[in-house]
Amino acid sequence: MIHRLSPAMASVPTTLGGPAEPLRVTNAHRFLPYLTDGARATVRKLRGRQRGRGSVNAVTEWGTRYGNVLTGLRTDGLLDPGTMRSAELNEAR
Repeated sequence: MIHRLSPAMASVPTTLGGPAEPLRVTNAHRFLPYLTDGARATVRKLRGRQRGRGSVNAVTEWGTRYGNVLTGLRTDGLLDPGTMRSAELNEAR
C-alpha cells in the first residue's frame, strides 16, 4: 500500500531492515540487511541448540533475572502504588 501511495517513501528502510515495497529483482539489494540479520539470528539460535543451550534456557534465565529484579523493587517499596511518583494517578483500592 505504501508503494502505491509513494514509491520513494516505500524505498526507505524500515525498522526491520528491509524497504516497505514488494521484493523484485531490481530492488533485491535493498533487502540484504533484513535477510542478513535474519540469517545471523538463525545461525545463533542453531549454534545455541548444538551446544545444549536452547532458547528455553535463555528464556528461563531471563525470567529468573527479571523475577529477582521485581522482588528487589518490591522489597524496597518502589512498586508500591502509594509511594510512586504517579501515586495520584493510581486508583485507591
